[in-house]
Amino acid sequence: MPVQGEEPQTGFFGPPTGPRVAPGTYTVALKGNGIDHSQTVAVRGDPRVLMTDEDYLSQFDSLMTLRNIASEVNGAISLTESLVAQLTDIREEVTSSSGAVDESDLVKAIDEVIEEVKKVSSEYLRRPPPRMGYRQRPRVSEEVRSLTRSIGTVEARPTTPQLTRAQEIAGEADEALGAGDHLLNTVIQQLNDRLSGYSKILIDRTGAGQ
Repeated sequence: MPVQGEEPQTGFFGPPTGPRVAPGTYTVALKGNGIDHSQTVAVRGDPRVLMTDEDYLSQFDSLMTLRNIASEVNGAISLTESLVAQLTDIREEVTSSSGAVDESDLVKAIDEVIEEVKKVSSEYLRRPPPRMGYRQRPRVSEEVRSLTRSIGTVEARPTTPQLTRAQEIAGEADEALGAGDHLLNTVIQQLNDRLSGYSKILIDRTGAGQ
């Protein structure tokens, strides 16, 4: 169950991210190219680990919640990157084709929107470059990764503080995504209305929690 928007991690950084299933009986299905095969698989916990079925389910549910948050946040990050790239191209289009028409106000507006998009990303979603680790407060994407590792790399039921922190992060993610939506519905839309005769900003909300 990989996290959307995250590259699979291998080598030094370990196996691909994503929650491990809890012990139980599952049906694995393979379909494609004329193949339709399924088989029952029993997953058992490590007998050396003192975890009950409830403990495994609590860990799995917590990690699934964090995975879903991570997918939404990664989608929002991808959207901000796309917006900055589009705005940069549109700025070039405006400056190169304005001719005798003075489009300095429009160019200024585009520059301001680019800064607004970058601000939402750096304030809420992830640390701005050069991403100097402990010298900058973590944003929601780093918080999700940190808690996911904290819960997922030990064979134990999530602690009460971890579950509380997961709820807090969910709220922080909602705030971040809300800031992104507000940006799209106001600043981006207003700029699109001004781009008569030029390329429009295309908004792909796929994977951005919409």
